[in-house]
Amino acid sequence: MHELTHMITRIRGAKTDAGNDDWIAEGLAEFYSFELLYRSGGITDERRAKIIANQKRWGRKVTHLRKRNSTGRITARAVVLMEALDQEIRQKSQGKYTIDNVTRDLMKKRKVDLNDLQQSAERWIGAPASTLQTKLLK
Repeated sequence: MHELTHMITRIRGAKTDAGNDDWIAEGLAEFYSFELLYRSGGITDERRAKIIANQKRWGRKVTHLRKRNSTGRITARAVVLMEALDQEIRQKSQGKYTIDNVTRDLMKKRKVDLNDLQQSAERWIGAPASTLQTKLLK
């Protein structure tokens, strides 16, 4: 599912002076690798929660996402951030929007950076996403 998500979205992280934003593409691909199974009834709430907990545990030592290469641990930490962003969007939009709306925005650009992610999230919630105001992205 991870690679299929890459093929469908065609989202790639841009390299900027501030860093490499490959973590966005990798985090979304890994997030959707279990999220789509969950939404289709292929895994339970408990299994989904366990996957997120495992990703959190694996990425716990990551201090910065905008590294040269998105390693497994960075991707795991990015998944946790994407899950939190999805929850924030759902909460602040009263369930009207999700991370899917952000993903569709990013798909139009294909090569994306942190600013693109921030602008899209803000578009759907009407304010800067607090999830994206983390030390992990500084």
